[in-house]
Amino acid sequence: LEMPYPVSIQVVDHPMVNAFALPGGHVILMKGLVEAAESPDEIAAVLAHELAHVAHRDPIRLTMRAAGTAGMLSLLFGDATGATLITVVGEQLLNSSYSRQAEAEADAYAIETLQRLNLSPEAMAVFFDRLAENTHDHSNFFALISTHPALARRAAAARAAFEDRTYDIILDETDWAALRSICDA
Repeated sequence: LEMPYPVSIQVVDHPMVNAFALPGGHVILMKGLVEAAESPDEIAAVLAHELAHVAHRDPIRLTMRAAGTAGMLSLLFGDATGATLITVVGEQLLNSSYSRQAEAEADAYAIETLQRLNLSPEAMAVFFDRLAENTHDHSNFFALISTHPALARRAAAARAAFEDRTYDIILDETDWAALRSICDA
């Protein structure tokens, strides 16, 4: 995979089921995500998604957009009571559409990467399905400000890319056990 700069991947000892890319090629996987994954292929799918954000320089773009939006809204509203809340909600509304597009593009890149590496995109679908079962895909206002597309739609896209063939195994049982215990030391 071609990256605009060196990539650093770290696992943080935190129970949150999340991963994210930061400016400068830093990818963070939370221990909760590693524990929630039921296979190394699920971790590979999440990692491919986060690497897509690095490749597209999304963390830098989002940081610049957030800084610009917050600055503009602060100028408009000054220090009036509630201005901070208005600024945060306004920023979320303005950036959520861009973020959903970036997330959808990162999913597509991840699926393409998994296929290129002969890894099954079905693991991505299974992981999104499990997340959907354990969370609520809210509608109405929260869907409007959400930065991610609906999990069911994301799972369907990954599942559509699955082909009935033999895929490679990314980690054997020993390496998978080592990854699962990475924060136990």
